[in-house]
Amino acid sequence: GIVKFQATGKEIRSRIERSMEQCVLLNENGDEIQVLVLQNYLFFGNAAKLSHYIFTMFEDVEIE
Repeated sequence: GIVKFQATGKEIRSRIERSMEQCVLLNENGDEIQVLVLQNYLFFGNAAKLSHYIFTMFEDVEIE
């Protein structure tokens, strides 16, 4: 597939230096961040599959 791997904001972080307050915020809410690492080229056909993949990621999420 086009998605090489998926992780949350708790599992993967950028290398940007952040303040303690920002680090705490990411630690508390990192599971609400979804990171998708893609592979290969993005064309219309697999873009539709990617869109469906992303849509299904949020089917069980309750909106507050």
